[in-house]
Amino acid sequence: MNKAADIYLKENDKMAGFVRRFSDYCGISEDYGSRLNRIRKTFPPYTAENFSHDAIEAVLSAPEELREEIVS
Repeated sequence: MNKAADIYLKENDKMAGFVRRFSDYCGISEDYGSRLNRIRKTFPPYTAENFSHDAIEAVLSAPEELREEIVS
């Protein structure tokens, strides 16, 4: 998703519409694409691989100032 976002930004000079286009291209719901994008923007790519889906969702619902402490 990071690579796709970089390409989209380079081609369009904006990020508006990226999630919809990415979701359509991948054959996933826009809601799921939006959740993936939120995870992508919150954690470095290597960090998200170390957590289960439920753990990532729990961290995303925590206050932003506590996220780094929780992850560490």
